[in-house]
Amino acid sequence: MVGEQKFKKSIWIVLTVLISITAFLGYEMTKIKFDYDFEKFFPVNDDETDFFFAHREMFTSDNDFLLIAVENSKVYLMQIS
Repeated sequence: MVGEQKFKKSIWIVLTVLISITAFLGYEMTKIKFDYDFEKFFPVNDDETDFFFAHREMFTSDNDFLLIAVENSKVYLMQIS
C-alpha cells in the first residue's frame, strides 16, 4: 500500500514537471525567428569565405536566377522530316 501511494504521487510529480517543460518550450518556440541572409552562413575570417566574396565581386551574384527543369522522355524520340 505504501509503495503504491508513493508511485501515484511520483507519477503526478513527473507528469506536472513534463507538462511544465512542454508549456515553457512551446512558449519559447514562438520566439524563434529565421534569418535567410545567405552571407551569415559563412564563417568569419575564413579563406573560403574571402574567396567567395572575391568571386562574387568579380562575377556578380548568382542568387537572382530561376532554374526550371522539364522532364520529358519523348523529346529525343521525335522524327524530324
